Amino acid sequence: MPKKATSYKKSNDYKSRLPQLLLNCALTFTGTYGLYVCTSIILPPKLQAAGHKQFLTNISLAISIIQQVSTIASILVGNSKALEFFSGDILLPIALVLETVVTSVYWPLRIFFVEMIFQKNPNYASIERSKYLPLHVDICLHLLPFIGMSLNFFKYKKGRFALNNTKFVLPVCSALGLAYIFWLKYLIPKGGKYPYPFLDAAEPWKTIIMLTITNVAFGYFKLIQYLKPEKGTLSKKLN
Repeated sequence: MPKKATSYKKSNDYKSRLPQLLLNCALTFTGTYGLYVCTSIILPPKLQAAGHKQFLTNISLAISIIQQVSTIASILVGNSKALEFFSGDILLPIALVLETVVTSVYWPLRIFFVEMIFQKNPNYASIERSKYLPLHVDICLHLLPFIGMSLNFFKYKKGRFALNNTKFVLPVCSALGLAYIFWLKYLIPKGGKYPYPFLDAAEPWKTIIMLTITNVAFGYFKLIQYLKPEKGTLSKKLN
């Protein structure tokens, strides 16, 4: 193909993906801002040793930001199948499922059972939580990433995720859940608290809770795949 034709094609691809580029730039900004404010909060004494890296919210948001940056790179580079696959079929399913879990667990607990999601923080005993964790920051942490990842998948991704085999996906979900448990056990010293009160349960209940959540994550993955029409299916139905 002549260089001019290739350049013209890249230009058209770039223009057609401009909304997705702007979306991911905005998401990277709001996510980084939320993460910065969140990690500036002084943790309760029994959470300080493990630090902010123990929170699933922060881990999933960091993965989402990496996904967004890789999407931006794939749009700007253009015609990189490897980068496109890494961004859309490796990072996106992990980020989308994690953000779906975080959002679906966080908001019901925050609204109805706040004592199950927040450890008491004596550092801010005389200050309302909305003062050191304002609602707009909460939304940057626990809602916008889910909305953004959903748009990346349902609006901008062509077709479903390439990796869809249950025999592969279910063990991966279980492995990630167990990895998070081991990560917490590695970070949290003896006598320390877990980041979320509902995890402050004796074994084997702690592991059972996490494995239940990983199975829910697997269910979300299958549901997300189901809700996305296969490439060409929707157009065939409309015709």
